Amino acid sequence: MKIYATGLIIFLSALFALPAGAEGPPQVIISEINWAGSSLSTADEWIELYNTTLESVDLSGWILTGSATSGNSLSIEEGTVIEAQDVILISNYPLGHEKTTLTIEPDLATTALSLPNSDLEIMLAMPDGLVVDEVAFSGTPDFGSTDPHASMERDLETLEWLTSTGQVNLSDPEQFGSPGMVELAPEPEPTPASEPTPEPEPEPATEPVIEEPAPEEPILDPPVEEEPEPVLEPETVPEPTPASEPTPIPEPEPTPEPEPDAYWLGDILINEIVSDPEDGVEWIELFNPGTDPILLDGWFVADGTGRETFLDPVTLRPKSFYVVEDPAGRLNNDGDDVDLFDPRGNRIDQMSYGSDDAPTPKKGESLARSEDGVWFVTTTITKG
Repeated sequence: MKIYATGLIIFLSALFALPAGAEGPPQVIISEINWAGSSLSTADEWIELYNTTLESVDLSGWILTGSATSGNSLSIEEGTVIEAQDVILISNYPLGHEKTTLTIEPDLATTALSLPNSDLEIMLAMPDGLVVDEVAFSGTPDFGSTDPHASMERDLETLEWLTSTGQVNLSDPEQFGSPGMVELAPEPEPTPASEPTPEPEPEPATEPVIEEPAPEEPILDPPVEEEPEPVLEPETVPEPTPASEPTPIPEPEPTPEPEPDAYWLGDILINEIVSDPEDGVEWIELFNPGTDPILLDGWFVADGTGRETFLDPVTLRPKSFYVVEDPAGRLNNDGDDVDLFDPRGNRIDQMSYGSDDAPTPKKGESLARSEDGVWFVTTTITKG
């Protein structure tokens, strides 16, 4: 039976130096990462850790860098133990939540978990900063998929990453992954010892048989054989040589379109929303806090069900605002998720209201973001 202490993961800053790994730390590895979300929510993400040793390991205070919102770190709570050759599953949503496809209770669940869809770089470190395992991909990860939704998991023999092709502990029949379970290679069966080949027993001696000579037969002259008449073969007509087919002219390969620019978390912020308006028009306000203009072509927002609304191809100047009216899927009055993505599908900002992150505004009220990032309800609406 697996022994662990459940609880929320502590939200920490990732701005500290980690010493290089050394020989001898407990061999706990990152065994599965679902950065692509699910059909229910883009935030339906998880990380799985696996203990490769034959002894339990205390994970109290261990750190997962680059796995929380805004590129921060997650610290595993005190008292969390991973048994020998067992796993710890860390997810964004608990079992039974309306936005998760998990059919297994995660060991640790926290809304602080946030995995980037581009430039993935996660390190597993001990409390003293000693790095035990790490995974890094430039751009979109080579493994895992958003269409269909699939996690990236590890071959426990080679430690190479691959895209999941099986389905375990998931409610969506079109999603691939195996959260909470790893498949170990079967132990080889012992080869049975070969039995010695028995030596043949000697056959009993037999008396020699004396054969009498056969009577001589008279010698007769051989019969004269007649020569057969020659057989004439029919003349063969050579087959005509087929005409050679013309060599096809290869079609020119299409020139690949350049990839859109990549952006960082917080380059554009979700700044204000109205989910229950007096005039019936819901809206989401975005803000460019930087010093460079940003082209919004290909950017989109999504609600908790993953329904996407693409932005107009306009340029958002520094310290300026952009308003998305009547987003697809509508915003629930009692609480919802709002996510902002760049053209590469990287999540640049997110917020949830009706939860611990932000309160729920009433009819005619807006939910606004203060300069220090705190969400508050106000009747002073400042659209745009």
